Amino acid sequence: MTLCNAVDRTFLSDRLPYPYTEADADWWLGMVAENDGKEGVWRAIVADGQIVGSISVERMADENRAAGSIGYMILTPFWSQGIGTEAVRKICGMAFS
Repeated sequence: MTLCNAVDRTFLSDRLPYPYTEADADWWLGMVAENDGKEGVWRAIVADGQIVGSISVERMADENRAAGSIGYMILTPFWSQGIGTEAVRKICGMAFS
């Protein structure tokens, strides 16, 4: 919950509620558990042994089901260090396999 409340929301979609509550976290983790590997891939972004963000590739709907949408968030102190670039590279490999 701390990560989701601390992240800079300037470039995020409206999907991430604020304030982010324990109920929001429970819903999110349940959705990920049910859909990971079926409708998308969701992962934590870890740097220096701590979770600093999250990333996903989600299958698009309807006629675009063969395409995916990448979304990620990273705590501001970890921006501009190549962490996002590496996370995107890794999750794309997971999504295509």
